[in-house]
Amino acid sequence: MTIFLVIAIVGQYVEAQGDYLQTKIIPPSPTAAALGAYGDIPIGYYTGTPNISIPLFEINTGSYSLPISLSYNASSVRVAEDASWVGLGWSLNAGGVITRSIRGLDDLNSYKGYYYLPALPLNDVENYYGGNWNHIIDFERYATDLSYRQYVETNLESFDPTDSNFFMEVNLGLVDAEPDIYYYNFAGYTGSFVMGKLADGSPIIMPEKNNLKFEYIPVGSVSLGKWKVTAPDGTIFYFNTTELTEGYVSHTDLPESDLKGLTKFQNTYNDLSVSSWYLDKIEPVKGSGIEFNYASNSKSLGLVNRQQTRYDRIPTSDNDPALLNYFDLSRQVIYHQNLSSIEFENGKITFLTGTRNDIQGLWSTNLPQKLESIQVYNKKNQLLKAFELGHDYFNSVATNGINTYASLRLKLNSVTEYGKSGYPFYKSDPYIFTYYNPNGLPTKYSRKVDSWGYYNPGIPDVYIENETYPTQLPAVNTSGRSFVGVDRKADETGKYSRSGMLETITYPTKGSTKFIYEPNRRAISPPDSYTVNNTIGYAFSDDQGEKQLTDPFTLSSTTTVKFHLYTLATYGSPIPETQILGYIKNSSNQILGSFTTSSPDATLSLASGSYYVEVDLGNLNDGDYDVQLYAYTESTEYRDYEIVGGNRIKEIKNYDTDGQEVAYKKFIYTENGYESGAATGFGGGFTKQHETRGVYFHEDDPFTSGQQFPSFWGDYLYVPYSTTSELYLVRKSNPIYTLGLGGQSGSIGYKNVYVLEGGDGSGGLTKYSYYSSSISSPINPFYFYIPGLPIYRDPIIGKLKSVEFLNSDRQFLKREEYVYQEVESERDIVKGLKIFSDRGSYPGLHLHQDYESIKFYDNVSKWYVLGSKIVTEDLGGDNIVTVQNYDYENPDHFQLTKTGILDSKGDNIESKTIYPSDIPDKFSLQGGTLTDLEFGAVQDLISQNRIVPIQTESYKNSVLLSRQRTLYKDWGSGLVLPKEVQTSKGTGTLKTQVVFHKYDGYGNLQEISKVNGPHTVYIWGYNGQYPIAKIENVASYGSISSSLIDAVVTASNSDYSESSENSLRTALENLRNSLPDAMVTTYTYDPLVGVTSICDSKGVKSSYAYDNFNRLRFVKDETNKLLQENRYHYKN
Repeated sequence: MTIFLVIAIVGQYVEAQGDYLQTKIIPPSPTAAALGAYGDIPIGYYTGTPNISIPLFEINTGSYSLPISLSYNASSVRVAEDASWVGLGWSLNAGGVITRSIRGLDDLNSYKGYYYLPALPLNDVENYYGGNWNHIIDFERYATDLSYRQYVETNLESFDPTDSNFFMEVNLGLVDAEPDIYYYNFAGYTGSFVMGKLADGSPIIMPEKNNLKFEYIPVGSVSLGKWKVTAPDGTIFYFNTTELTEGYVSHTDLPESDLKGLTKFQNTYNDLSVSSWYLDKIEPVKGSGIEFNYASNSKSLGLVNRQQTRYDRIPTSDNDPALLNYFDLSRQVIYHQNLSSIEFENGKITFLTGTRNDIQGLWSTNLPQKLESIQVYNKKNQLLKAFELGHDYFNSVATNGINTYASLRLKLNSVTEYGKSGYPFYKSDPYIFTYYNPNGLPTKYSRKVDSWGYYNPGIPDVYIENETYPTQLPAVNTSGRSFVGVDRKADETGKYSRSGMLETITYPTKGSTKFIYEPNRRAISPPDSYTVNNTIGYAFSDDQGEKQLTDPFTLSSTTTVKFHLYTLATYGSPIPETQILGYIKNSSNQILGSFTTSSPDATLSLASGSYYVEVDLGNLNDGDYDVQLYAYTESTEYRDYEIVGGNRIKEIKNYDTDGQEVAYKKFIYTENGYESGAATGFGGGFTKQHETRGVYFHEDDPFTSGQQFPSFWGDYLYVPYSTTSELYLVRKSNPIYTLGLGGQSGSIGYKNVYVLEGGDGSGGLTKYSYYSSSISSPINPFYFYIPGLPIYRDPIIGKLKSVEFLNSDRQFLKREEYVYQEVESERDIVKGLKIFSDRGSYPGLHLHQDYESIKFYDNVSKWYVLGSKIVTEDLGGDNIVTVQNYDYENPDHFQLTKTGILDSKGDNIESKTIYPSDIPDKFSLQGGTLTDLEFGAVQDLISQNRIVPIQTESYKNSVLLSRQRTLYKDWGSGLVLPKEVQTSKGTGTLKTQVVFHKYDGYGNLQEISKVNGPHTVYIWGYNGQYPIAKIENVASYGSISSSLIDAVVTASNSDYSESSENSLRTALENLRNSLPDAMVTTYTYDPLVGVTSICDSKGVKSSYAYDNFNRLRFVKDETNKLLQENRYHYKN
């Protein structure tokens, strides 16, 4: 990310200047379609994930571009994962969405949601309750102690009933104390945030601050509001279309056969909640907008989420039943919104769907949909191109007859492009996708799931007494007791966890890319020790008649050897316990030990020499019994890593059309760049599933059980008669800690990643290093976790720390280091509150938690800035160091304001950039005062969230070299655009160099000139999207005949055929002839395809023709002579 920061600075500067660089206005001549880009897959090195994308189309509205593509998430397939409407792992990047994860209750419920409720109670520095705990009513005592109850009601002013009631209502699930987490993905922006309380101004808290401006706008029912998001260039995104979900629950551990519908589930509160807001409109500062339409014609059942929670009392015997043991199964009815079309000035894109078989619909109609085709049309509804998606299903040859929805997952096999002529027959060769073990995925409800959610069939079936199905609770040894559970470790081979992952892409050119994965690993410090069994002797006679009755082995020194006899009676009578079935003998045939079913194990210290193990079935029949005798030694080994869930990319290989390897990259995630080196993985989520806690145990008085006593708040409580404090083991089948704000990036990361070109490094190596821990003061040094409390993850984690380039001999060439710092004064926090409690649902039993179970937590927004970049290069044996320092002086825009480069000669070259919010008044800019109108335009830029450079300055060793200022003006209808560019050298006076005289209603520049120079006029057509004439050396726009301008504009707006284009050419020629002293260049277009003709200022014409796939085919001159021809020859 940090590398791109510098690139973004340059890009932003160019964009700001682009309005008056005349060459930026005229489109470049068409070029042939690029064939060499296939296989150039960018990698997210920190997570070891390739960024795989299939480009489809790009919408251009003049000043704004929206690319349409498919992308693949190569981070492994989770067991409980449904496929998107594109296919498992695939996403359509076309519009945008804001989704959310509801914590507690719906924030936007106006009666009980976090957003609308008053402030939380006070908290202290340790995030415990900050009020006087003695003023909180003890509900248990209130219910059991009559004198205490009378004291409370008599001295109510001594207590805090507001906080008391709030804690009680949170504990009962009546009000919300936690802000929901929102996730956004649109137009290249991705991230998350929480929204603070309405009473506090609805602050938006992101893990790391940025320049997006989010506004929530309630509409009608306040929970069905909409979002308005303004980008830093002033583009506005509206999210109005809502997708709803309705929750259902069950408290029984159901078999898979009962998970097909809702018959075993109950509606929670009959509430509908908004789960997603979809992008409806993009409104750029200049040009026309883009609108998105949706079809809400399908409903489906979401996957069942299953969780078990169990309380076991620790100080008692192993046979005690759990105090509490309950199951929570939840699922949602989803009211889908499917993108149906995108409409823009010169065309539209439609998205056609069909029904799918891997997700269950709510009824027999309005079934869930899959995306089948994408079609691009121009404004006259003429088809320009189409893409068809070919599908079938994972596990299509071996479905689960009990619940096919649980077995099947939609699989994207191909993407085929169709041309504008002869659809659907004229098509290109497709993209073809293959996957690892496509019929080997488990059902979505398999219990063979590791702690990270991935498949591992090696996880054993372990049953806890009195439970029907295999448990997913962890095995725990504590306080001298062993609690039965299962070790849900990850698949160490990766064979099963990579099932369903993308293996190859074959491109339309017939070239291909192959992806090889390996399991994720994270470092262990200190290393774990483990025992390895090394078999040295093995004799057997199996139940298939195969046998090896003796097996010799030799010891070179005195060795401790262990023996184990394995027996199984497949047929016939049981084996007598006293019958000897195996021996250990020395080279003299002396028996050193014998083995029976009652004594199957032995440990002997054997001197150096020769020995053998022997199996003797005696009077047992061959083939009826399986008898195996092992001799083995044990050794202790140490491992500095462990396998964690999911996979990382190991190798990427590219092949040409003949199947020959043309590029090979290998990725190594160790400290030293060799596969044997120490692992550098860290994180991998918080998978702890148990905790021991002291809780109060209450038992009802058998004489008063069930009696109800009124409390002062109007409810009733049962009266228990005794209280004891005990220690309990609390276990959950899911992690007891949840991921907090920014935690969606909590997957495993790697501190060091080596990229070897050529696989063996023959093409050189690149080492990427990343931040793996916080570099600033802790959020809360007293942070104490209770079950359910969200885990904080610092946004510095995963940022690029350095890049080092090595040659094929691993010799140093160059290193770039990135040094970050936090601006702690800009740290913002929104509080949440969590109460750890159970529902106390068993008759006669109640649990009450102490004050430590009421815990506040922080949702934190930080601002990290790149403080410096240090570049070290080896130039002929000498290391040359260049230091670039960066300053960010204004948190109102978070932009880089000053760059300083200290070169090897000791010179300090600085550049300074001033943005609208850096200008508090019209007198503050160095170099001259702004007029009231000019300062008013600056204020307008701030209100539109347009973070554009107003002034730039260059210095060398603190001496001003030059200054450049762009003055803006409100041209009407909210179009605030440049009017002048001024420059100066040194401390000289700013002088106007370029003047912008006129814009059209779309914000397109129509007239520009240098000071006292001839004017250049641009005429825009095709509904304001393309320049159709560039007229140089004219007095002004007004000096040109308005009727001739109107004629060419009108003709362009109707140009959708060869005859209409001829009419446009005639109108353009009339315009040219009316301006004999001007230099006129004219353009015609096939909208959404490209320029079709250019006639330069000398009247020389070039024509451009395109093939059925809108690729440049011919270039001809005015005599129809062929100047250039492109032929697209793909293999076969």
